[in-house]
Amino acid sequence: MGCRERPDLPTRLFLVPHGWFARYISRPEPIFVNFYTLGRGYEGHGARLTESLERVGSVIDQEALEYPGSWAKSQALKPAFLQRK
Repeated sequence: MGCRERPDLPTRLFLVPHGWFARYISRPEPIFVNFYTLGRGYEGHGARLTESLERVGSVIDQEALEYPGSWAKSQALKPAFLQRK
């Protein structure tokens, strides 16, 4: 039984402590970061990820990057991308 069948349940999913619980455990809300390469079929995956995270109220920082020419070079972009964030 999901939230739609149970109107007494909250419709927003909280990923961080909230309400009275937040007074005892404090942590920042996570920011999800993602990149995908253009022209390789990942645009739809990026759109679905954004939609899913926005549906639950999460913050996403996503970028579309130019394809560097190979899968290995794409993977090598990850450390620098994360350091910029």
